Amino acid sequence: MSNPTPSPSSSTPPHSSSPTPTASTPAAPQSSAPPTRPASPTPWWRHPTVLGVAGLIGAVAAVLALFRDTIDFKIGSKPDTPSTALIATTNPAPAPNANDYGWGPIRDLYRINEPSPTAVFNSIEDNQSIGSEVNFVRCRIADDPKMMYGDEVAIRDDINISVYVFIDNSSVRADQAINGARMDLRVSNDLAVNPALNVHLSGVNVIEVYNGCKILSMNPAVLSYIPGSAFLHTTANTSAIKLEDAVVRGDKLLPGVRGNVDGVIGGNSSTYGYVEFRVKVFVP
Repeated sequence: MSNPTPSPSSSTPPHSSSPTPTASTPAAPQSSAPPTRPASPTPWWRHPTVLGVAGLIGAVAAVLALFRDTIDFKIGSKPDTPSTALIATTNPAPAPNANDYGWGPIRDLYRINEPSPTAVFNSIEDNQSIGSEVNFVRCRIADDPKMMYGDEVAIRDDINISVYVFIDNSSVRADQAINGARMDLRVSNDLAVNPALNVHLSGVNVIEVYNGCKILSMNPAVLSYIPGSAFLHTTANTSAIKLEDAVVRGDKLLPGVRGNVDGVIGGNSSTYGYVEFRVKVFVP
């Protein structure tokens, strides 16, 4: 803001005793304009360099916010993970209905360094292989090995879907084994837009947990398990174990590994493993 202009005075200025300037000594020009106020220095926060850095930080923050729930990593360094990449995300919870695909039930979650004191399925939230274990079901197009496993798969026509199911006991205590362990694939037999599949894990001494994935389709579609497509991958065996269809449907117990009988998943630091199977998507 400029300084205010002084009010004009009606009084006659006093007589000056200074000599009248001659032609060889020009008089200084008289101006009625007020003196100019020196420009204020630019605030540091408006400096172009600061503004540029702030803009860059904002752009980076926007990108991070977009992918804050997605952790991509390459599979292969760990023997108990599938041969292609996973997208470790957490889909909505809970969602027990046939055409939903969220995880549940809401339960106590633990960390790798602070595991559960009691037997429970898939309740570690910082698993280095898959992220949060509550999101233990992932899907991808079966014949696209470059595609990452995720919670949703977009399709147009009839196609096969590969389903990954992580299974483990979140306790490391030897006296906290899961007994009567089963998995149960549940799909709806009805035509639906964006049909979903769910897998439930249960035992006689633990709470039942569930998770699933959704098939994104523009037209109504129906899902169907492909018989004979299921295999159990575990660090206890050098090769995959072929599973009976009755195991996938929950009619038989999960195989025992590391000397355990069928249906027993011991409490220890070794991961039980993961199951892979295929589902057919029909688009009439």
